[in-house]
Amino acid sequence: MLIIFLLIPNMLFCANPINVNQLEDIFKVSGNFQTYSDLTDSAEINDVINFDWKGGEAANLNFGIAEHPQWIKFNIQNASDQFIEKFLYIPYHHIEYIDLYVVNTGKVIRQIKTGTARPYDEKVIESSGYPFKLNLQPNSTYQLYLRLDHRYLPLRANLFLLSESKMREVNNDYHSLKWFWKGIMLFSIILSSILFFFIKTRLFLYYTLLLIGIILFVGVETGDYFLFINQDNRNTIIDIKHLGNILVVYSFPMFLNALTPIKKLNPKMWKFMIYLVFGFCILFILVLFDPIKDTKILLIITYYAIYVSALIFVFQLVFLFRAALLKKPNAILLLAIYTFYVTVFWLTNTFPNLGVIQSESINVYAILLVMSIIEIFTFLFLVARENYKIYNERTSLVRAQKLHQRNLLLATVESQEKERNLVGRELHDMIGANLAVVKQQIAKDNQYLRNLLQQTVDAVRNLSHGLITPQLKNKDLKYEITELCVLSSNDKISFSSYFYGWEHYNPSSEVTLHIFRIVQELIQNAIKHSKANNVRFQFFCSKEGIMIQYIDDGIGFQLKEAEKGIGLLNIHNRIKLINGELILHDGSHEKGVLIQIVIK
Repeated sequence: MLIIFLLIPNMLFCANPINVNQLEDIFKVSGNFQTYSDLTDSAEINDVINFDWKGGEAANLNFGIAEHPQWIKFNIQNASDQFIEKFLYIPYHHIEYIDLYVVNTGKVIRQIKTGTARPYDEKVIESSGYPFKLNLQPNSTYQLYLRLDHRYLPLRANLFLLSESKMREVNNDYHSLKWFWKGIMLFSIILSSILFFFIKTRLFLYYTLLLIGIILFVGVETGDYFLFINQDNRNTIIDIKHLGNILVVYSFPMFLNALTPIKKLNPKMWKFMIYLVFGFCILFILVLFDPIKDTKILLIITYYAIYVSALIFVFQLVFLFRAALLKKPNAILLLAIYTFYVTVFWLTNTFPNLGVIQSESINVYAILLVMSIIEIFTFLFLVARENYKIYNERTSLVRAQKLHQRNLLLATVESQEKERNLVGRELHDMIGANLAVVKQQIAKDNQYLRNLLQQTVDAVRNLSHGLITPQLKNKDLKYEITELCVLSSNDKISFSSYFYGWEHYNPSSEVTLHIFRIVQELIQNAIKHSKANNVRFQFFCSKEGIMIQYIDDGIGFQLKEAEKGIGLLNIHNRIKLINGELILHDGSHEKGVLIQIVIK
């Protein structure tokens, strides 16, 4: 008797049974049932059958956060002379224990047990919800009793009666929408992850975390995890749902702040919001332990998750509203999108989970999925626009850096040219003139000294000629390089030059000067370091550009050591100024060196 009295009626019951032969393809069982809350947590079917169910009609099967098992009773009738097959369908997947008892003339003639803690593959039709096949004999009346045990968690249980064909049609439509949603989500996650990997901007990291959180949360609601597992005895999907919730409430504000600066608008509120998320993380760690999942601590965590999530959403609306008033970038568009998102989420998830309202749709999460798709496309647009903005900023920065580097190189080269001209003129005007005077003072019969002095004069003249910036044109460059090779040759080392298709090449005066200086630098390096007997320059020319090859038969060099040299650095600088490319072939393991310079 104690059990009977503790079965407290919540709603009223309509005595008239549901006549299935008069139903449409889809019939929502509304106003035809009565519910009871089992405060003992131990009532059996016989206790419930023998209880005197009295009262009137009921309309709501959203129980809010349930602390006890809930019982539902309604009558169903086949008043025809034919056998009828119907499906009783609960569109919500996340219910831990569901027991259906079919009673006829006071006896249980059929019992079906399902729920997330029971095997998923025992469903008569694969579905995101729970379909029960009802075989109704002619001219028969049945009492259906449903026991729903989903303690300390939101319990929602709309009931529908429909035919098998309609049941499969509903499932197919819903599955098509879900797979489309999954494809969009996966594409968005991959795209944002790739962008974060290459661009290293936190905007894309937060967006990736947000998408992962949404997938984890919605995946629990729609039962997608049972594609990988058959049953969940430990209620692990609760942990997954809370993890998804944490990712959403943390990454969403961060993502919005990356799109428009809202954090600075109210630092204290922002800090309080982050503390709420940290509190959620602590409770999440607690709920990972199995014993806690069977206690009222889970109830506290559930209420905390719902109310804190709602509060954080409100905070973000306040932030975005203030940002819109201050005309922050993207603020107005984000406020509109976010208001729509929060409104739909509250109407389809938060309020129903608290038992405030009840959805009338058989595909209860269809609106949430569609809204999520709209949100994804909208945020993808904003992310793409932000990415384009970042790309332009970085492109401008890189362009400015390259221009700055070019200006530095140009200043260095111009400074070197000025120094060369100054030293060259000093050699030519002062030292050359002084040597000429000395030569006049030497006795004519001292031929050895006069010859030695003449060699010195010639050397100074050649050196000054090489230092002073030549006024070169393209047609002169070939002869200047040929002359330079002849003048630089001696009995120890020989320089030669070969030109192919030179008549097709017409560089600017700037490029002409740099090519001449590069050849000079290569000749100086060869004389000082190569210990080569023969050095060959080859010029392969076309209208598109020129390739210069330097080849010697010397001792080679260590590539890493050579790159530290001042001579090679000067060559590098000049090549950068004319947008050329230097290719060094390491001669450390073979005799000789090959250097290629490509200028376009």
